[in-house]
Amino acid sequence: MSNPGNAVLSFAKRAAKKVENTAKYPYRYTRKQVLRRRVKLERDSVSYVAHRGLSALAPENTLAAFRLAAEVPFDSMETDIRRTRDGKLVLMHDASLKRMCGLDVLVKDLTLEEIRAIPVIGGNHPDQYTDDPDALRVPLLTEFLEVCRDSGMVPMLELKDNWDVKEPLPYDYLEDVIKEVTGIMEDRPVIYVSFNLRSLVRMKKMYDRENKDNVTFCHLVQTIDLSRLSTYKRHGINLSVNGKKNKLMAIKKVKEAGLSEVIWTVDDPDQARLYITANVDWIASNGRLWE
Repeated sequence: MSNPGNAVLSFAKRAAKKVENTAKYPYRYTRKQVLRRRVKLERDSVSYVAHRGLSALAPENTLAAFRLAAEVPFDSMETDIRRTRDGKLVLMHDASLKRMCGLDVLVKDLTLEEIRAIPVIGGNHPDQYTDDPDALRVPLLTEFLEVCRDSGMVPMLELKDNWDVKEPLPYDYLEDVIKEVTGIMEDRPVIYVSFNLRSLVRMKKMYDRENKDNVTFCHLVQTIDLSRLSTYKRHGINLSVNGKKNKLMAIKKVKEAGLSEVIWTVDDPDQARLYITANVDWIASNGRLWE
């Protein structure tokens, strides 16, 4: 059995050593200070993604947020696609309008005309955009794509619909998305992301039949399963990763496996610097990160 007195003595020695080192090296840098000196957050350090538009300054997934991101501009802009009751493609992260519009009703239960009549009142600073009603309406996918095309940003499209998450998204939904995307973006780069891997594999096969090579597919994951990296590689699927829930070593392993990688959602510049050291391809944030 250990002697408690030894533990106290050991602690006292470590504390004394720390004081001694502080006196000897008063200008030693912390890990964050070293990182800031070594890694600069510059415009070309990595590709930056505006998460649901420039959502730090305007309500997410609105034309107001999209236009602000285009003014910067970011390299890419992310959004979420859902279908209305009459089959139109609109942009809303949540299945319900409660958080953003104040009404506890589902997107799938409203027609396009009904949903367009409901203003967005949630998110950041909606009061600053009340003079432009269009800026605070639930937007169409086509409106988002036009902003991306005209500003040169790559659209990053999360596939959402009302489906059993164990099953792939239905063909008619995917076909509608492809039709609208191709009609506006033509052969420009496009990125699709989804938590449903089977949906991405299905959609990739649909694009492959048309010999399209301008499209990237990324599986959204909370935590990285390193045992599946070879499977992703075989299917031509990349990863979009929750940065807060994964160690840097795992993030590096994805790149070492030859996969492209998106990290979300990063609003701390020091965290962004860490991910840049791992050579990630895209960093998604709610605001501008670079200096």
